[in-house]
Amino acid sequence: MKYAIWYLFFILIVPRIVIAHDPPKDNSRVLHYSSTSGYIDRLDSVRNSALQAPVVPYIPQVEKLENVIRREFSPKMVAIIKCESGFRQFKHGTTTLISPTRDVGVMQINLKTWHKKSKEMGLDIFGSTEDNITMGKYILKVQGESAWTCSKKV
Repeated sequence: MKYAIWYLFFILIVPRIVIAHDPPKDNSRVLHYSSTSGYIDRLDSVRNSALQAPVVPYIPQVEKLENVIRREFSPKMVAIIKCESGFRQFKHGTTTLISPTRDVGVMQINLKTWHKKSKEMGLDIFGSTEDNITMGKYILKVQGESAWTCSKKV
């Protein structure tokens, strides 16, 4: 009941702001009267319309990790990565995906074998998806697809 009263008050009782349909053509400011707030200042840009929705700029989405993998690697390597990590760098939000055999991230980089080299290369294979992929490319170049267990499965 309380919400119904507020609804009636704001929608039916409080008068809406009236916007004039023909403001001056010289970009001067126009004052309009509203019974709720007195005179309000309005620029000429709100022409011949009711209250307009704000223009929201387009913000491109971050490219899906799977698409990046598919663009960067061969189809067989894509299948290996899907088998190894399911195209995931993180398990829950910001928790890095680490397997029971201590393989890290989307490329499932083995810590025992490659952690020292990744540090030498200045790569953060835990927190950065890009660095994890860079290290994976290095491993692929040095050791080939056989470095990943799933290479025998796909």
